[in-house]
Amino acid sequence: LVWHGDKPKSGLAAHARAARYDLMTQWCREHGAKRLFVAHTLDDQAETLVMRLARGSGVDGLSAMAPETDLGGVFLVRPFLDVSRTQLKDHLTGLGQSWIDDPSNADEAYERVRIRKALIEFEALGVSTRQIATSARRLQRARRALEAMTAGAMERHVDVHAAGYCTLAADLLSSEPEEVMVRVLGRCLTAVGGLSYPPRQAALEDLLGRLLENGRQAHTLGGCAIVPGAARIEIVREPGRAPVEPLRLTSGRDVVWDGRFLVGYDAAGRGEREDGTITVRPLCGTGWDKVRQMGHVLGKSQREGLVSFWRQDDLLAVPHLAFRDASVDPAVKFTAEFCNFSLLDGARVVSGLDSP
Repeated sequence: LVWHGDKPKSGLAAHARAARYDLMTQWCREHGAKRLFVAHTLDDQAETLVMRLARGSGVDGLSAMAPETDLGGVFLVRPFLDVSRTQLKDHLTGLGQSWIDDPSNADEAYERVRIRKALIEFEALGVSTRQIATSARRLQRARRALEAMTAGAMERHVDVHAAGYCTLAADLLSSEPEEVMVRVLGRCLTAVGGLSYPPRQAALEDLLGRLLENGRQAHTLGGCAIVPGAARIEIVREPGRAPVEPLRLTSGRDVVWDGRFLVGYDAAGRGEREDGTITVRPLCGTGWDKVRQMGHVLGKSQREGLVSFWRQDDLLAVPHLAFRDASVDPAVKFTAEFCNFSLLDGARVVSGLDSP
């Protein structure tokens, strides 16, 4: 699997990691694989905890890597978190199995490599990687308890809309512990913003503080707009913050778009006419002008976060508004499924759109 396109000049390691997972999870979706197994070890777990400690992370960050993570419907599974790197290599050697050592694993330009070398000094002080990884495992237990409390709060206060945004009951801010409120906000922003990871803990705490101080002022974080009202807080995709490029589609091949939706279309045997000409993009401009003639009343942030299908400059369909241009062959099907429901465990699912 090859990462095509321009490469960033900064943050290369993080971007490369995201690109690897994108490529692998897309391959899994195309081949019907539900789980992707990776070989992170106990040493990787210890290194991750120390890196997170340096950033002042909370319980979630310090619990390091989870044994299983949902990546848009493909589960990333880490079965070797209790196995040291040395044990794994010894086992492979015994099997006569070779492997590739990535040269970047010795490059001290990367934080993880510096931490790896520093942990040797920790061993001399009696702090082993196994002890650090054990702390991560115990923090995961605390994290699971907090997640159960958060799921309860989500059930009481949060609606997730199939069109990819959330509404929170305003009484969330007066009825839940601070840690739970921070977690609810983090989950909603991650799902609606299409983020690989939640915003930093400090940013979430700052957002919560501002909401508690002035419950009617709008804010932005994580590619989302947070818009409080008298009875509810709306979290929607922030229009224009990070423009989403149109994505060219192939009939019968579903892909994740905007980090939020599994999108695709089926030309039902008419692929010769359609393939290579259909794109998915946010609904805006002339597209919205065409759709609002149906009587929809939506705010700018709501409508610009909607999935729309186009052939060049012609709007074909907006599934969440049940819009379909009369020129489209009835046999052609368009789908846009919000794929971040698992990040919002406990929330009530709403199929329709609300007017602002």
